[in-house]
Amino acid sequence: MGNNDTEELHTLSRSVFASLSESVLIYDLQGNIVQMNSAAQQLFEVQPEAFVGISWCQFLASLKPYELEHPEDGSKPQSIIGCDRDDILPQTNSNGTSLCTPSGHELQIHLASAPVYNRQGKLIGGYTICHDLTAHHQQEARTLQAFTSLLTLVEQLVAIACREETGIDKETCAISPILVTGKLLVEIIAKVLNCHYVDVFAIDPQGDRQHLLGASNLTPEQEQRLREETEQAPLSDYIDEATIAQLHANQVVLLDLQQQPYVTPRSDFGARYRLLALWYSMES
Repeated sequence: MGNNDTEELHTLSRSVFASLSESVLIYDLQGNIVQMNSAAQQLFEVQPEAFVGISWCQFLASLKPYELEHPEDGSKPQSIIGCDRDDILPQTNSNGTSLCTPSGHELQIHLASAPVYNRQGKLIGGYTICHDLTAHHQQEARTLQAFTSLLTLVEQLVAIACREETGIDKETCAISPILVTGKLLVEIIAKVLNCHYVDVFAIDPQGDRQHLLGASNLTPEQEQRLREETEQAPLSDYIDEATIAQLHANQVVLLDLQQQPYVTPRSDFGARYRLLALWYSMES
């Protein structure tokens, strides 16, 4: 291979390294960082002068690394890196590592390290690939939160049913159980879906007239205005017949109030989008 070919190959290698979507750190034999690709600089929010010449140990320790809790044993996270370690490479971890960037953004990453040898087989350094698991862990957290909220809802519904069977609070039983359920529903939905605000209505099958059961993230004055506007108001005051038909067909409707405003002008409380769904009782 000629000198020109060798130089072209080196240029290509540098271009490939710079354009990798995974974050990569390269170290010398003393464990000092000699190179970090663009993906790593963006992930860790650092500039080249902030890491070149310092050890991987010092760099990762500055990001406050902790091993993530193991999902099965629930053990607390432990620090996995100390700056007095003599290892050339970070250890590959199986559970993932939590890091905190300079801006305070928390990352969950998986570290995979390997040594680098020259053509004579002599160890000259190493590299670490940092795979970003943040989105995956956030999705797991949302799923767990949704499941926990669902269990809470089921427990509350069972508790309400037990109250009705035992005849406790007979004077308020006809009203309070459904109001308690409505209030619980809006709190759970707002928490799980991270909504601006949530309202839950009982719908009279005769004429699709509404009765407010609960609302979240509204001031008392706003909730009162919502109640006054919606009490016994038909769905047709808000959405057209085609959308009502979608709801009765068990379809979830996403309403863009800028593109499809309410049929009759009503308060939107600053929300642009409304996610609409009908929930039928077991007796329906």
